[in-house]
Amino acid sequence: MAEVAEYPVAEVRGLYRELNMLRAQNSDLKEALETEQARSEALEKDLAAHESALRRVSDLASYMVRCCGGEPMQISVVSESTTKPKKQEPKRGKRRG
Repeated sequence: MAEVAEYPVAEVRGLYRELNMLRAQNSDLKEALETEQARSEALEKDLAAHESALRRVSDLASYMVRCCGGEPMQISVVSESTTKPKKQEPKRGKRRG
């Protein structure tokens, strides 16, 4: 029959406390890792969208240079937002006329 080692109760309790603390830290670290991975994926998607927009602007600029013989042009940027623009209030002051 194998011998059973005896440990003081206080030492065993201390080891269980340490084990539970390490389990809690492990759980917190796993949660933090998942959060950072989700954030990283969102940043990668944002980066891809910005790179795509940059390519479109670059292509447009190249096209404009080819079509206009290198002359500068004024460009109007249209927002892709689905919200309605705010109505502008009439300016108050001196009338010209």
